[in-house]
Amino acid sequence: MRTLVYVVIVALGYLLPGVASAQQEDAKLVVLRIPDSSKDTEIRLAKILLEKLKVNASLTSAKGKPEDVVLRMQFGAVEEKGLPKIVIFIDTRIVRRDKNGTAVSQVISIASFADVKIKQGKKAGILVWANKLNAQAIPMRVYLAGNKLGLGRNLLNSTNFPLAENAFTAAFTRILRAWSAVLADMKKRDFLES
Repeated sequence: MRTLVYVVIVALGYLLPGVASAQQEDAKLVVLRIPDSSKDTEIRLAKILLEKLKVNASLTSAKGKPEDVVLRMQFGAVEEKGLPKIVIFIDTRIVRRDKNGTAVSQVISIASFADVKIKQGKKAGILVWANKLNAQAIPMRVYLAGNKLGLGRNLLNSTNFPLAENAFTAAFTRILRAWSAVLADMKKRDFLES
């Protein structure tokens, strides 16, 4: 239990130092507008990642749905930090429109997956561990999809409470950084293959 509390504290350190510190880095606050097309938002997010974080993201779409795109980024393993290859997907959805049909609320989902192998017979233990983490008041969530382990976060952007570009980049980097603490805790619990 002590280790779980440590992981939550470390994750909070990466996830909660809010927008204020990021806003101090940039003299002007730039908010993300909500276009009628999710594709436009994903194109804008790709530009933000490239300009501010020097991260190249590729746009991919489902067959036959050119407007339904997802951003994809891949980060190579970092041996000295004990990090495996990590893939991040960013998808957006319009969740509310006003009476005129104009988009007024949008969700930006950041989902990341580490290239790790889960030990045989450890899935139940991992689910219990993930549920305890997910019950904490932190914005990050741990996912287990088949044999894939994921960390994710949803950001709400609305015309009433617009999301700043630097809040998006902060959430992105915090999800990526949280992998170190999460994987270290999983190794201590003997959940992962070496």
